[in-house]
Amino acid sequence: MPDQNRAVEAALAYAEANLKGAPEGTVVTPQDIQFGLWDQQSKTFTPRGYGETANAVRVTASRTAAKGNAVPTIFGRVIGVDTLGDMAMSSTVVRYDGHACLHALAEDGTGLQVGAKAKIDMENCPVHVHSSSSEALKTDSSAEIKAKEVCINGSYVRGDSSTIEPDPGLGCTSVRPDPFATLPPPPTSGDGCLFTNKHPIIGEVLGLIQNAVYCGGLYISGGSTVVLPPGVYTMRGGKLTVEGGSTLKGDGVTIYLTDNAVIDFKGGAKIDLTAPTSGSHAGILFFQDRNFGGQHTISANVNASLNGAIYMPKGTLSIGGSSVLNADPSCLLIVANRINIDAASGSESTSSVTAPDSSLCPLPSYTQRSRVVM
Repeated sequence: MPDQNRAVEAALAYAEANLKGAPEGTVVTPQDIQFGLWDQQSKTFTPRGYGETANAVRVTASRTAAKGNAVPTIFGRVIGVDTLGDMAMSSTVVRYDGHACLHALAEDGTGLQVGAKAKIDMENCPVHVHSSSSEALKTDSSAEIKAKEVCINGSYVRGDSSTIEPDPGLGCTSVRPDPFATLPPPPTSGDGCLFTNKHPIIGEVLGLIQNAVYCGGLYISGGSTVVLPPGVYTMRGGKLTVEGGSTLKGDGVTIYLTDNAVIDFKGGAKIDLTAPTSGSHAGILFFQDRNFGGQHTISANVNASLNGAIYMPKGTLSIGGSSVLNADPSCLLIVANRINIDAASGSESTSSVTAPDSSLCPLPSYTQRSRVVM
């Protein structure tokens, strides 16, 4: 996992290696391999269609009369019983990587700030704040954090009527390190700058050039719809700007930000991006060069479906009031130096950041573990 073709091949290969006298190719067939979602709380497996988001695989091995591989008897034949009857056994394995869905990496000051009425809903995911400050985590009035655990090296300041569930530090032994600290930058084109200071894109555009380098910024103006074909897009310097009323979308996309490049999604923009599910940077949606920081902005009233990891180890990610970031039912990981969910100017924020179980994230192979659950 997450490569379902390889998962099927592996299951069939192990079945063939353990036939124990059954006819070849019958104990486990491709139809006996199901992909689905494992719910940790209810301990249930829900099948999903092939190619759909899944965090678990269930394999059923069987010897039945219908398959023509029922276990034959020896002495039973004397009384007319030729086989032992139908027998089957299922096993379900779920990916388990233990990643936090939200990492604020700054070692001092406020790493995570949640504005008034803003909401972080990650009940099946940990939230980890690395700062050792007495104000490492701050919530304003009526803010809400729900997570599997809230782990902080320092302490926190909770605003009036705000909630943090569970209490920070409860059941949390230590803040986990940067999950992508050893992941190299994405591969980039050696062709230099395809565009420099790309002029505003106006109107509908059916696709930018994949695996290209855009220097000095890329500006998508109001009313445009830009579709990114699968590939790596390198932004070298400047801003990746999406104006209000415009849409940026793409599947199998990694955006590499280098030379102080930052994202700037203006109010009213719509973003719908999904990271690759295989390859060296599976699950990585944004990767900021570790040599640069900067301010990354998702302004007020942005509607963003971001399926993958947002990795900005030295950058600050600011999410404006009334914006929505979600990945239901797929993957959203945010790893940044500082994360601010701001209140909108002149009003209180009603922003929300939601994410399901991090085991749904198709991360690079070295991050993955698994466990048998049934």
